[in-house]
Amino acid sequence: MKLEVTKLENSTSKTMGDVQIKELLNSVKDLKKELDEALISYWFKNDLRSKLDHLKKEIDLLEKSKKDLVQAKVDFTARK
Repeated sequence: MKLEVTKLENSTSKTMGDVQIKELLNSVKDLKKELDEALISYWFKNDLRSKLDHLKKEIDLLEKSKKDLVQAKVDFTARK
């Protein structure tokens, strides 16, 4: 479980495509479901949950910045 979270953390820095972002969000969601069912100590589960929440926020920021970039390009070409 911890290894999968670490892999997701590493892959967020390399992601820019819509498909990859959606895949990452689905992976985070799936890992949260697995974590809810896992029989591990509370503190470890809580630590992994906070890391997944942080990852989701990073992915959301990445998606938002990509949308802002597209909007800026559209605005720039409209002004020409």
